Amino acid sequence: MGRPRLSPAEERLLPLLAEWDLTYAAIAGRLGVAPATVKARVRRLAHKLGVTPGRGAVVAAARQRGLLAP
Repeated sequence: MGRPRLSPAEERLLPLLAEWDLTYAAIAGRLGVAPATVKARVRRLAHKLGVTPGRGAVVAAARQRGLLAP
């Protein structure tokens, strides 16, 4: 699978997801959105990356595809 096209919001979200000490609520606060929006974007990222919805799977797939530093 190649490199998916990410929205600017998804590109801002990915590095925050990789900070394991941040909760969805904390990430939402940093981005100025609701926690439900963060969850929805994680689901959308999972779909784009072809993985099961979930933070760990999204971060692992993003790293594998070069979207996040190892």
